Amino acid sequence: MTADRSEGAGRTRRYTVPFFFLYFFYYSAYCIFSSYTVLFLTELSYSAMICGIITSVTFVSNLLMEPVGGYITDTFLTTRRYLLFCIGILSALCLFCTRQMRVPYLMLPAMVLASGLAYPFSQLMDAWVNISRELDSRLVYSRIRAGGSIGFAIMSMAAGAYFKQNGWNGYFLVQLFLFLLMVPFLLCLPEPKLGNRRQKEKNVQEHSLSMPEALRVLLGNKSYLFCLTVTILYWFSHRPVGSYLSLIISERGGDAAVYGNVCGIGGVVESVSLFLLAAFLRRKKTPPMQCMAAALVTNLLRPLCLWLGNGIWPFYAGQMLQ
Repeated sequence: MTADRSEGAGRTRRYTVPFFFLYFFYYSAYCIFSSYTVLFLTELSYSAMICGIITSVTFVSNLLMEPVGGYITDTFLTTRRYLLFCIGILSALCLFCTRQMRVPYLMLPAMVLASGLAYPFSQLMDAWVNISRELDSRLVYSRIRAGGSIGFAIMSMAAGAYFKQNGWNGYFLVQLFLFLLMVPFLLCLPEPKLGNRRQKEKNVQEHSLSMPEALRVLLGNKSYLFCLTVTILYWFSHRPVGSYLSLIISERGGDAAVYGNVCGIGGVVESVSLFLLAAFLRRKKTPPMQCMAAALVTNLLRPLCLWLGNGIWPFYAGQMLQ
């Protein structure tokens, strides 16, 4: 592990700022490779059905890679080294996709592979923040995650205006640039111990779990299965809107800039909500289930906006609620 406490002074190193900007640039990149995927593909004349297939396959790729990434970062590589390794591969894939943008049988599989590597970043970073509280007790997840929402909001608006003005040739290069901006902040963060690495203490060799063994332990945990079910149901409801929102906005006369502004206003409200949530939870301990129930209510109000109104304004209202 790196030196996480300053010598002599007795001060604990602070990691809020590097984590904040790590989330800022990751969710800026996430905005491009996730939220703009369908709009990018439709601008290249792919049908809605092809867009649906690609987005579905990318999430299957994500589903397969998340446990793999989690196991690797608990057994072989620290989260920092694993993310640096993935950024290197993603950079190469972004350059490859830029060169092969007009060759679908090369670009589309590369996009799926890149998504499989990029989507799990958020879960691995969340776990990293949680573990790092042992080194910096002042870490507050809501404040750090707000950095991601701010980055998403800014990039949504900026990317919409950029793509409207300049076209889509730089789609993958923007992602490449944002992933590389994560590197300096990754290097400022701690490397926690690998929880599943074999260790030898008092002449006893501890046994590290294999991947099948680790999955068997998780699937035998009822709390884990409950959280897994809730997460799957959430993505069933969230992902179709995230994937096809750009097409619905286009049908009502909006363009890339309008879509970027709609997503951006959602990111602004989300970042403010996260700061308020951090302050609220500091003053009053609220059970997580109550927070989840409140979030569910606001999400149930979102489709009402689209049913009750015409034009573009319902999308702004819906994103603010969501």
